[in-house]
Amino acid sequence: MNGLEAVFFLVAFLYGMVGLGGGSAYVALLTFTGIPHVSIAPTALFLDIFVTLIGFSFYKKHLDIRAHGFFLTALYGTSLSGTWMGAYIHLPPRIFYIILGGTLVGAALLSWGKHALPSSEISLFTFKRKILLTGASFCIGLLAGIVGVGGGIFLAPLLLLAGFPPKGIAGITSLYILLNASSGFIAHYLQGHILLKQAFPYAIAVSAGSLLGAYLGSRKLHPRVIRHALTALIFFIGLKILMTHI
Repeated sequence: MNGLEAVFFLVAFLYGMVGLGGGSAYVALLTFTGIPHVSIAPTALFLDIFVTLIGFSFYKKHLDIRAHGFFLTALYGTSLSGTWMGAYIHLPPRIFYIILGGTLVGAALLSWGKHALPSSEISLFTFKRKILLTGASFCIGLLAGIVGVGGGIFLAPLLLLAGFPPKGIAGITSLYILLNASSGFIAHYLQGHILLKQAFPYAIAVSAGSLLGAYLGSRKLHPRVIRHALTALIFFIGLKILMTHI
């Protein structure tokens, strides 16, 4: 394992300790690997598939399909179509990096702010809320296909505002990211954007790190400390990308 693969392992390990996938962090790290900008999104989505398979195995018990089956079908369906479309949007490098930087900064701010949002479990969701969430899901999926983030960091605060319980959100978003990552990866793969030879070592590193982190949990640092430190890293990398390309 070389130095960069070790960094991917460490980041996945730390995210695994606090129950997160770390897709935004992988996108940020990939900007330092030297791969072409068109390969950043599919490579990040490829890594997300491995990590979210692990995460979904932990959180699938909280996915209440029986209670919200029709809504979840619409949520996942609109996101999948958006991710597929986003993968076919080809941007000039400068525009891509501006959108990527803005996405990372926005993801970091949402990660910091979502803990202040109110959450309350309710048994009936209004039709208007469902329509708004499915519409937002398409936009999140579109962004996922363009820059390679799973989209869970953007969906989770919306689900909190809609009244979903935190454990239910974990179940919904884990499958949401897995489906987005799979859809986006396939679309990019069909276009020849993914460099599998370079991606596999990172995939092994993040899978091992995520699994070990999820198994051990947080023992020395409070999970919130780790979460905020990693979010700060994403924020500053996103800000650096923006300042470099604007």
